[in-house]
Amino acid sequence: MATTACGGKDRVSLSYLGVNHTEKSIVSVVVNGEGGVLNIPAKGGGGGQVCCVTLPRKWRPGLKVTIKWREDGEFKRDAQGQIVKEDGVPVIDDTPWKTRTVEVPEYSEKDLEHFDIHFLPGDKVFVKASFSYPEHPDYQPAYPQRKPTAAP
Repeated sequence: MATTACGGKDRVSLSYLGVNHTEKSIVSVVVNGEGGVLNIPAKGGGGGQVCCVTLPRKWRPGLKVTIKWREDGEFKRDAQGQIVKEDGVPVIDDTPWKTRTVEVPEYSEKDLEHFDIHFLPGDKVFVKASFSYPEHPDYQPAYPQRKPTAAP
């Protein structure tokens, strides 16, 4: 549920969540300099909710947020293509941070329940203030479906 943030009755703080429509897991997310969502699985993955994104209670044209995220790294490999290990543990190369500043679509006061961040292929990001959750059948964009895995 929405809570009033610093700034009084004209602003609201919403928990936010991430929905991953891409092929790579996302390990960190920062919104307007505040971070917290971790480990959003690839294709069909959603992350837990974290606090907070602060928005004006009344939407205004040109409202934007800056989303910064980092995808899961790859295993470091030696010249022969073997996974490098340190103390028996595979070493992962961190990936660089990605950043997008995106417009917040129009919302009503009813939508001020939580803030959703959709990570789309091609490093595109879509955000929205929402009343319903991504798993709801009428939610758009539709919650990604995991690809079925082949039986052994």
